[in-house]
Amino acid sequence: MRRFLNTPAGSPSFFLVALFALCALALASGCGGPEKNKTKLYHKGQILAERGRYAEAVTEYKKALAIDPQMSEARYELGRCYAKLHYDEQAIRELDAARALDPGLTVRALSEIAGIYSTGERPLLAEEMLGEALEIEPDNIAAVFFLAGLKQDAGKTSEARSLFEKALEIDPAHVKSLTALAEIALQEGEYEAAEKRLKKITTEIDPNHTGARLALAKVYRFSDREREAVAVLEKILDDKGL
Repeated sequence: MRRFLNTPAGSPSFFLVALFALCALALASGCGGPEKNKTKLYHKGQILAERGRYAEAVTEYKKALAIDPQMSEARYELGRCYAKLHYDEQAIRELDAARALDPGLTVRALSEIAGIYSTGERPLLAEEMLGEALEIEPDNIAAVFFLAGLKQDAGKTSEARSLFEKALEIDPAHVKSLTALAEIALQEGEYEAAEKRLKKITTEIDPNHTGARLALAKVYRFSDREREAVAVLEKILDDKGL
């Protein structure tokens, strides 16, 4: 630095030293080091994925991983983007790699893989993945609810009911589980039980929940309580200004 300050302005060496200094500053500000760059690329990928631009997000995540192949979150998000693009093999590979790098991602990764298998009409494999996830984290309500839905789709009503009940033990205000249990009760002619589930939503959790109110009207209609059914439907229309 002292030599630079003592170099006469206007001399060839002065301009050469100044040029090198400017280049060094430009590189430092432009690059910011590998750690900063990979984080920047990762966040760019997240923004693109949130906007539904999954192919572009894949490119950014892969750039981040080129800098740091051990970046588990980038691998996890890359796997999710591949799943959105229906590149199932690549998605599962990246999700497996993510959970191998960071065991803390295991439950999330297994749930994502279950989603891939479910969409690909491989429900038994989806159930297996969710079972593994719940062995690690038994109170993961998303995994419990997902597995309950798979059981219901497979016609295993008793198992589905038990799992929806388990979801409510985890979160008594879980609207989706309450609605699912009401639907099962309605299908089995248990109108009082269905009404009880739905009224918990409409009186305690979310009085304006349209789906629950429509289901309640259906319960009233099926149990020959036409006036109450009509009153619920009219209230829905009034609330929506129709």
